[in-house]
Formats: sequence, C-alpha cells, structure tokens
Amino acid sequence: MPAEPTMKTRGKTRGWIGAVAVTAVIALGNVAFWALPNQHERELPAVTEPLLGAAYSPFRPENDPKAGEEPTLDQVREDLSLVATTFREIRTYSSLGIQGQVPAIARERGLKVTMGSWLDKDEAKNDREIESLVQGARRNPNVTRVLVGNESVLRADQTVDQVIARIRQVKSQVRQPVSTAEPWHVWLEHPELGRAVDFLAIHILPYWEGLTVDQSIEHTVAMHNRLKRMFPGKPILIAEAGWPSDGRAFNAAQPSLAQEAKFIRKLNARAKAEGISFYLMEAFDQPWKRYDEGGVGAYWGYWNADRQPKFDLTGPVAPLPAWPAIALAAALIALPLNLYFLGRRRDVSWTGRIAFVALVQASAGLVAWVGYRFAVQYMDISGAVAGGVLAVMMAMLVILLLSQTLEFVEVLFARGRKRPSEPVETAPDGFKLPKVSIHVPAYNEPADMMRETLAALARLDYPDFEVLVIDNNTKDEAVWRPLERICEELGPRFRFFHVSPLAGFKAGALNYALRNMADDAEVVAVIDADYVVSPDWLRKMTPHFADETVGFVQSPQDHRDWQDHPFKAATNWEYAGFFDIGMVQRNDHNAIVQHGTMTMIRRAALESVGGWSEWCICEDTELGLRLMENGWSSVYSNHRFGWGVTPDSFMAYKKQRFRWAYGGMQIMRAHMGRIIGRTPSALKPMQKYHFLSGWAGWAADAVGLIIAVMSVIWGALAIAFPAIVELPSSLFVVPALAGFAIRTIHIIGLYQGRVNCSIGNRLAACLAGLSLSFTIGTAVLYGLITRHLPFFRTPKAENQPALMQAFQMARNETILAVSLIGVAIGISIVYAPFVESRFWVTLMLLQAANYGSSLVMALVAALPARKARKAAAAAAIIPNPADSTQHSAA
Repeated sequence: MPAEPTMKTRGKTRGWIGAVAVTAVIALGNVAFWALPNQHERELPAVTEPLLGAAYSPFRPENDPKAGEEPTLDQVREDLSLVATTFREIRTYSSLGIQGQVPAIARERGLKVTMGSWLDKDEAKNDREIESLVQGARRNPNVTRVLVGNESVLRADQTVDQVIARIRQVKSQVRQPVSTAEPWHVWLEHPELGRAVDFLAIHILPYWEGLTVDQSIEHTVAMHNRLKRMFPGKPILIAEAGWPSDGRAFNAAQPSLAQEAKFIRKLNARAKAEGISFYLMEAFDQPWKRYDEGGVGAYWGYWNADRQPKFDLTGPVAPLPAWPAIALAAALIALPLNLYFLGRRRDVSWTGRIAFVALVQASAGLVAWVGYRFAVQYMDISGAVAGGVLAVMMAMLVILLLSQTLEFVEVLFARGRKRPSEPVETAPDGFKLPKVSIHVPAYNEPADMMRETLAALARLDYPDFEVLVIDNNTKDEAVWRPLERICEELGPRFRFFHVSPLAGFKAGALNYALRNMADDAEVVAVIDADYVVSPDWLRKMTPHFADETVGFVQSPQDHRDWQDHPFKAATNWEYAGFFDIGMVQRNDHNAIVQHGTMTMIRRAALESVGGWSEWCICEDTELGLRLMENGWSSVYSNHRFGWGVTPDSFMAYKKQRFRWAYGGMQIMRAHMGRIIGRTPSALKPMQKYHFLSGWAGWAADAVGLIIAVMSVIWGALAIAFPAIVELPSSLFVVPALAGFAIRTIHIIGLYQGRVNCSIGNRLAACLAGLSLSFTIGTAVLYGLITRHLPFFRTPKAENQPALMQAFQMARNETILAVSLIGVAIGISIVYAPFVESRFWVTLMLLQAANYGSSLVMALVAALPARKARKAAAAAAIIPNPADSTQHSAA
C-alpha cells in the first residue's frame, strides 16, 4: 500500500494549491486592470461609403524628402490602389518630382486630384513649382482643383501679396478653380486672400488648439460656417481635417487610435448632414514629419506607414485595441516569479506574499506597456538608441523595485527570523573561549581619542586577548609617539607598531598585524580607531565560533556623539537603517556585508583566503564576500557593542560614502564572474541575489545622476531649439519618478517597522540618504571606468564663514539642482500646452529637491552644536548596555 501523505507533504500541497489560486486571481486582476478602461465605444456613427478625400504624401519610412529621397512609381501605384478603396479624391502638396506624377497615376485608379504646389522663400524653385502645376493641371483631366502654396503665409515664407500674385498667374493658365491652402484663422485675418481665390481651401486641425474630440467637431463646423458667412457664395473645401493616433497630449487634446477613429466618424456624419466637404489629414502616416512637427506629426494617417489600416470605420472602437496582448504579456512575464515566491516563501505571511506578487504583476504590466509603446512607434537610429537606454533604465528600475519590495515584505511580514543570531549569554558546553587578537589600524589619529578607544579595550571582560595598534605612515612623530606611550601604560597585552612606509592603506596595516599577531590567537577582531566597546563584546560574540562553519561574526556600528547636533543625528539614524533593516534581512540568508569595525574573523578562515585585499578600498566587504565564496558562513547579531564618532562635516560624510560606493564597484568588477556563475564558487542563490541587489541600489544613483544631467542638457536644447529638439517621451520619466518614490517610501516605511526612532528622525535619515545621491552616483561611474580611487580636491573654505563652507561642500549638487530648476521653469513656459511636459517638470523639480538636499545637509552641518542637556550625558562614553539592542528615540 502506498504510504499515507505526511502532514508536511499535505502542507506543501496546500501551499502550492494556494499559490496557484492566488496567482490565478492576480492574473485575472491584471486582465481586469487592462480591460475596464478599454471598453468599446459602440455609439459611433459608421462610415458606410467612401470618404470624399485625403491628403496624400507618398513618402515611406525609408524616405527622407528633405534629402531628396522619394518612393518609386510602383510604390505610388500601390498606395493609390489602396486609397481608392476608401476615398474618392486626394490632394497633393508639390508638383515637382514624384508628386508631380501622382495625378496621372491617380487617373488610372479613378481618383480625382486637388493638385498642390509648394511655395517657400526660394523663388527659382517656386517658378518651377508653378510651371509644373500648370502643366499637370492641363495634362490630367482628373485634376479638379489646384492649390498655389500650402501654409506659405502661415510660415511667413510668402507675403499675402506674393501669394495673390501667384494665384493670378495660375488662374490665367488653367481652367480649374484655383486657391491656396491656409489655416482658418489666416483666411479670417486676410480677407483679401479670400477675395482672390475661386474657393477657400482651409485647414482645421483642432488638436493644435488643445480641444477634445467632441469640442473639435463643433469647432470645425463653426469655423467652416464662419468663413461661409464671411465669403458668401464662395465654395469651401476643408483641405485638412484630422486627428493624430499617437504623440503628446496638447492641453485637452488626447492623441490615440480611438480618438482618431472617433474624430473621423463623427466629423463624417456631421459633414454629410450639413453639406461640408473635407479631406482627411491624411492617407498614410509620415514618420519624417516628426522632425518638423514633433512626434505627433508622424501619426495623422488613416493607414500606418506600413500601409495597414489603424482602426475600423464601422465597428466598435476600443481605446487601446492591443490591450489583450499587453495583458497576456504582463501575465506571462510575472507568472514564473509569482508562482515561485508564493509556493516557496511560506515563511512570509499571505498578506506579504500577496503584496509582493501584486507588485510583481504591476511591474510586469509596466514592462509590457513600455515594450508595446516602443513597438508601435516609428524610430530611427536615435530612437532605437533611446529605446535601448530606456530598456536598461526599466531593467534597473524593476530590479530595484522588486529587491526593495522583497526587503519590505520580509521585514514587515516575515513569520519570525530564519537565522536569529542574538548575543550568547553562556558559551556552549565544551566550547573554550578562544584567544582573540584585536587589531586597531591608525593613521594620524589624535591621542585623546585613541586613549578612550584603548581604555575601553582594557576593560574587556574576557580571559585571553591581545591588542595590536598599527600606526601606518603617520609622518609626525609628535602624533604617533603618544599612542606608543598609551600602549606601554596599558600593559603587555597592548602592542604598538609604527610602520612607515607601509603600502596597502588600511588593508596593508591589517595584513601587517596578521603577520605579527600571537601564534595561539584563533580569532581576529577589528575595530576602528574611534570606537569605544562595551566590556562584554568578546564574551558574548566569540561563542558563535562554536559552529565550525562560521568564518566571521559581525555586530553593528553605532555612534556616541550625535545627540547634540542635528547633522550628526541625521547621519546616525541613516546608518542605523542599514544595520537594523538591511543587515538583519541579509543575515537570514547568510549574506551579510562585512564592515571593518566590530567584526571578528576566524583566523583559519582569514588565512585560507589569503588575508586582506590591498587592491580594494573596501577591503572589509571584499573579504566577507571572498569568505562566502569559499564556503564560510557568517553571523550578524543586531546588538550594539561599540560606538564610534559620526563624520564631523558634510564633506567627511560624502568622502566616506564615496569610498564605500567606489569600493563596491571594485568588488563587483572583481567578483561578478562568481556571482553570475561563470566562475565556480560556494555562493548560494540568495547570497548572489543580495550582493547584486546591493550593487543595483548603488547603480540606481548613477542612473539618476545621468538622467539629471541629460535632463538639463536635453531640456535646455528643447527650450532653445523647440523646432529641432523635442522633449523625450514621458516613458523615460516613469522609471525615474517611480525610483524616487520607491526609495522614499522604502526608507520611511521600513524605519517604521525596524528602527526605534521618531518620525522626525526618520525624515532626517531620509534627507541624509538623499543628500548622498550625487556622491554615490559619481562614485559608481568612476568605479566603472577606473581601477584606482581618483583624487578629489576638497574645497578650501576653512577660513570662510560657515555658510560659505556649506556651499563649497555641496557646490556640484547645488549647481545641478539650480540648473534643474531653471530648465523646469523654461519647459513649463515653452511647452505649457503639452501635458507630458508637466511630467518632465515634476521629475526635474524632484531631482532638484534630491540634489538640493545636499545643500540642506551641508547647511545643517554648519550649525553650532546644541548644548548638552546634562553634563553627565556629555561626558558619557559608553551607553547603557541594557539599551544597546536598539537605538533610543532621542
């Protein structure tokens, strides 16, 4: 008989059934999200017979008319055969080149032609246009009207008198009615032009007036009738009337396939009812027009550039006909990750799992939507490059979004800790506390501060330890000699080494200590020169090495000098977020970041991987990753055992973070082969994930910096040359805005759940984190293109007022923030009618706030320290160990 299923097996089965059920519900919600706003509009009048006419430009995507590139005669024949299925007439815009041959080909297809000519400032070419226009009208009986120029007065290429003279010239040579084509307001402003023509050829394009489709129908009829009253008895042809299927919203005018279909069908019904003649603008999409009219200029055709109809003129119209394909793509993109997470992460509550998979589905929807938008747009090489940039941005956004959401879910909705690693009150039976060699690297350190550090080490409640102080490369003997005397005073456990020259910076000093430590020491501990430790540090942390697989043990960095200054308080709480949130989560997956103070390493593990890497400026993190790659595990105990000093200035704060981010890029470049599996290692998938997501967080600031600089450059060009350079698609804004929102919500939300501080301190920590965006972004970019830390000159402002010092410390960030604000103001003026411009203005102002936060932090750092509340508090060195598990909300 088969064995009965165990409770564990039944639990797994129920878990997978639940996972499939929730995935199905999320997928259905995804379908509903796309379906509900895309209901068909069924009350539109149908077009049941051919429309009167269409404007016809014969150019195809591969043609650039400005470069003299034209389609072939066979291609024109194909076009007009297609046009004849839906329209009875066409109008042209030039009588030269291939366009001059259109009337003859149109005659073969039974199409009547309103033949046009193009007048500009080149009078010799204008003469050729007029001559060819006259000859074409004479040779082709299907030419029923002729147009002398197209919007020549609007463009100021010709004066009204010049156009009238040309009209009279043509009138004397042809039998057809003669006119010129201009927008409706030009005819109102120049009645003499109307008196000179046989009929009025007017352009009414309400999109450019920022009207809705329904308003546009009324507006078109009203302008037609107004001119009819102004010129009684004179025939009127609306030579251009249409709506774009894509592009930017212009005030209330929304370009889309559905809006274009709605405009055509409603205008056709109204025109039939009121006896109005109109030509549709236009037969085929013309991608080349985006260089003259912006992106929207490419999308006025009834057929797309590939000669496919964009919508139906008789059936129901959906706002987004492709929504089923987008919904399906979004569901398929999200399905594997959703099923895996729901089925495997039963350590997270259903609330957390559902929240995560819902966001995965939303991210997949965003990816599918952006992919669709680029698939349906006409792109040249620059557009393809822009698409590639956007794809990278979207990929980074999704990685950052999902990694931070996973952290959010694990922190707030986890069912307990996977690897709780509390301090050990009593060592396990049979475990002998090992001898610990404590290494304190120092360089140009003040003796008073070092006295506090070493005195605290002397008070350690631990049976067997030594302290090695390695002063490397301090030139002034008056600085390092007092350290030597302090070590002599503290007894034989304390050994002092002054080594100069010594290569390798901090890593070089630590490797020197390895070579000179006691032979019987089994554990190496490292603290920075400013750290004061509690007496129970070693006793409560070394027992973790009873597990033979543990390679290193880590406890948090904390600070002791922040209560009396708002800048130091903000930086303190910003640091706390990493240790109370990120490190706790990483510990659950055995993927913590080793940092170079309050760390302990098994000597055998350290020597097995070759010691500290002197090529990396973040030798601590690099060592931790190297230990994991070689199969060693780690322990993180979120309990405060040591307290250092916070950076004294904003410049010091920036320099420290620059070093961390630059070092992170060094590590990434050196270890990526093992992370992605190209080089064998013992790394587990979640370890790889956490390091990748950490680097993605750094890289997000680099991408943000690139976006900010490009926003300023591109925005300035778009303001200065709006006819040549247009604002990029708002699709570029989505990742940047989302990333900014995610980062802010992530910081504030997780602090609420894990860091014991007030809302004011959470906001201060958020401000501190944002103020480093420029520094981190710069460090990442340098780290990707250089191998050694670049030299940066510190602005020399020590003898200037505090305010000037603050501006110097945040000089680059302030310049960028002011530039962003200036460009945002310019865009809001020049591109005021375009709805999408508001997204760019919003993005630039948010970016300005981001980089402007650096100046705020620098100004706060320049404030004088508050007086201590109590003299005792000011003199305290070590906080109460009973309160050291979490920060107090001071």
